[in-house]
Amino acid sequence: MSVNFKVVQRGNPMDQNAPKMYYALAVRKEKVDLDDLIRLVSMVSTMSEGDVKGVVATLVNVCVEHLRSGNSVELDKLGSLSVVVNSEGRETSEEVSSSAIKKARLRYRPSKSLKNVLKTLEFQKLGGSEASTDPSGSGGGAASAA
Repeated sequence: MSVNFKVVQRGNPMDQNAPKMYYALAVRKEKVDLDDLIRLVSMVSTMSEGDVKGVVATLVNVCVEHLRSGNSVELDKLGSLSVVVNSEGRETSEEVSSSAIKKARLRYRPSKSLKNVLKTLEFQKLGGSEASTDPSGSGGGAASAA
């Protein structure tokens, strides 16, 4: 198994006069949805698809309740979920209240074992030497196809 990538040419958004460079861009082979995962888990376990779906739905509900309570949720080898907030700055700590919070986000942090998977990936270049041009123009090689 390998991760496919293609080559794209991008400009530097910080310097429009800089020469365009070529970067690797990960290409998703297919999207595996929750129903696919439920079916696969059911095939390799003694649980039916309905049982697996019920467990997953309950797990999601329990995670949501813990996140609403301000808890971090540790999902063992998957990683952890927690709520983080963006707020406006105030001159004194007394002035900071919930009204200063402008946005709440969910932060996912992969586990060490999941991060280690990235160290063992193999990559396969798609196509020939032709490169496509990335219309976003966002430079950098850290991009991946969604």
